[in-house]
Amino acid sequence: MREFIEEIGPRYGRDIEVGRDFVIREAPGMADPLNEVSISPTYGALTAYTHRIFCAMLLQRDFVLGPDERWLTVDEMLDPNGTYAADEQDIFNKINRQITGGLQHAPIDAVSLDD
Repeated sequence: MREFIEEIGPRYGRDIEVGRDFVIREAPGMADPLNEVSISPTYGALTAYTHRIFCAMLLQRDFVLGPDERWLTVDEMLDPNGTYAADEQDIFNKINRQITGGLQHAPIDAVSLDD
């Protein structure tokens, strides 16, 4: 949750709180984490990573994206010819395979922010 608050909080221009501003729960089918071992791009060291995937629903409507930001569509995340680095594309595909019903059926509520 700390990562979510650090990334999303500034978009509200204030501190955000679970329950008041958002709810978060583990993605369906994600009882087991995604594990991988790779070279850290930051330190260049062999690193073991554990990824847990969560679905968040924003409860407040005063969320503002920056001028160079936008929500990604599921199709963009899964496009093998997309503009993402190979490691990002790989994690999108791993998440898609592990979530019950894939990303197309994940409880993602970002679209409602455009309402």
